[in-house]
Amino acid sequence: MKKTVIILGAGASAASGAPLMKNFLDQAENVKAGEGYVGAEAEKASEAFRIVFKGLRALRQAYAKSKIELRNIESVFAAFEMAKLLGTLPGLEPSEIESLPSAMQHVIRDTLETNIRFQREGDQNLPPYPYNDFVRRIISDAEHENIAILTFNYDIRLEYALYFNGIQADYCLDEQKPGSLKVLKLHGSLTWFRCGGCKRIAPITMEMLKKQSMFSKLHAISESQFILPIGPYVSQLYHCQGKQGVLDGPVVVPPTSNKLNHHSELQSVWAAAAAALSEAENVLVFGYSLPLSDHFFRYLYALGSVGDARPKRFWVFDPDPTVEERFRDLLGPETADRFAMHVRTLSSALQYNPENWQETVFKSRS
Repeated sequence: MKKTVIILGAGASAASGAPLMKNFLDQAENVKAGEGYVGAEAEKASEAFRIVFKGLRALRQAYAKSKIELRNIESVFAAFEMAKLLGTLPGLEPSEIESLPSAMQHVIRDTLETNIRFQREGDQNLPPYPYNDFVRRIISDAEHENIAILTFNYDIRLEYALYFNGIQADYCLDEQKPGSLKVLKLHGSLTWFRCGGCKRIAPITMEMLKKQSMFSKLHAISESQFILPIGPYVSQLYHCQGKQGVLDGPVVVPPTSNKLNHHSELQSVWAAAAAALSEAENVLVFGYSLPLSDHFFRYLYALGSVGDARPKRFWVFDPDPTVEERFRDLLGPETADRFAMHVRTLSSALQYNPENWQETVFKSRS
């Protein structure tokens, strides 16, 4: 039984340098396309950035007749998906229109990997702040079978922190992994790829990265910080035996309501998320603002939360107090009186323990 479900959004990770949706494209413009890549991979990365920003310029022309949030990556990604579906975006060649969504996936990967800061103390490569504290304070003291984490984030901050603390993540993409912690990445991951051999999603785990000596390819940016790029080395990784197992991706689902195109690939992940919500006595939300455009999660919660479990808490931790109204609109009468809004960041929430809530939620078996 999943006694507690933790939901993580982009706001939970702002302290580690990752851009938020509203300033993601600004950060992407500062990324040197293809940095760290070699040969054909460098050209592919550079081409992805070129196409995305060419598409963005084309969308500015559409803005004259219809409002599009051009500073919000969610809106731009959705527009690119629609442009591919319709086969039209003035100023772009048909081949460029076709490649817009995949180009955006590569831009997302490179922007996140370039901006997320991992920590270094002496000879230890630590997880990004505040994920090490998150795992040590909450996850390590709890029974893993009682917890599921639902995350909308593409990056590997959480997985690295779990790995650093000796905890294995189970993505629920294939067979169950006893003793591991369910990490349900509803929008995909920078370390999920499509295998050219078996055609399945092939997750690259922390153990696999270590085996491939990926941790020796850390890029130091100061004495106390480093970045962990995976993109430049994807072509060196294989899932099945032989060249036919080369990986393509990453598998990144657009942060929009229309995810049906990815249903067959991620069905097991979404089903596991619904099952966890149906069993949850406690739902803790960190840094997820429940944007009005995210109809997907609203339906996932509405249908997934149907079950026999009686909710004890639905707590939201977010520095933006306006988030409260959106969550109150989401919750039904049985949960509404168990709702509490805490205007705090993730790092602040870890230090905040009124009524010993951390011990009550994670250590009590009552």
